[in-house]
Amino acid sequence: MLERSRVKRSEPGSAMNAHAFSRHVTILNTARMRLLDTRTSTMARTTAFRVAFLVVACAAIVARTDDAATTSHVQAITEENAHLIEEGEWMLEFFAPWCPACKKFDPVWNEFGQWASDSGVRVGKVDVTVESGLSGRFLITALPTIYHVKNKVYRIYDGHRSLDDLMSYVEEQKWESVEPVAWWRAPSSPFMVLLGTTFKVSMALRDVHRVLTESYGIPNWGAYGIFALATIIIGVLIGTMIVCLADCFVGRKPTMAPPPPPTKKGSPNGADKESEENSASAVAKEGKEQSRHRRKGKNKKDN
Repeated sequence: MLERSRVKRSEPGSAMNAHAFSRHVTILNTARMRLLDTRTSTMARTTAFRVAFLVVACAAIVARTDDAATTSHVQAITEENAHLIEEGEWMLEFFAPWCPACKKFDPVWNEFGQWASDSGVRVGKVDVTVESGLSGRFLITALPTIYHVKNKVYRIYDGHRSLDDLMSYVEEQKWESVEPVAWWRAPSSPFMVLLGTTFKVSMALRDVHRVLTESYGIPNWGAYGIFALATIIIGVLIGTMIVCLADCFVGRKPTMAPPPPPTKKGSPNGADKESEENSASAVAKEGKEQSRHRRKGKNKKDN
């Protein structure tokens, strides 16, 4: 009887435990399904984002390829390959990335380069913010500036910046009516080479000034003081070197012996001179007396 009562009493508890277990299983299955749905949606979003990124990257690569195909006919001129413009016929543009007129003219110049590749004329461009030496050698004072170069003869293009004008300038050889720059203004002349070097040195000093003020936090007056001290030291060193070289190659001039000091009376040399003078005066007196005696004798004879 007791066992039956225990069994009867345990049946409702077991039923409740089974119901709770099935409920927990249902909740776990629901959470797992939601997690799977979340992962699936996340993977779908990631896949869509990757596909969109690949599409944009491919479009950018295609656009860059098209730009490269368009601008490949315009050669960048630097200090290293500047000797190329001394051969053949060139149209050379000097520009700066910050120049609005240069940005507006850039598509026209690229089209002109593509056209000129078929006519035997080479087209180049120089960034004056990077190639300060070339900017100084060509004496660039305005942007953009265009030069026509043929066989080391330099002419400044002063026409309109349209594609038709550029094409006719080259095709009809209108550059022949333009006066070339003077020989001393030619970029290959010693004067302009020296000016280009000066431009390069000034740009290097500007970079040093920027490093001193921005990287090391030195004030402007301190940087200028450093430049002044360096200038004085370099000047002293150069002057010392010039003096040493002049002394080595030219040599010292032979020094003349000083004249003997004047002799004073009472010295041996002075006594000799006095005796000579006395003897000379005595001889003169004797000669006078002899001539006087001769005159007296002659007068007596006459009487």
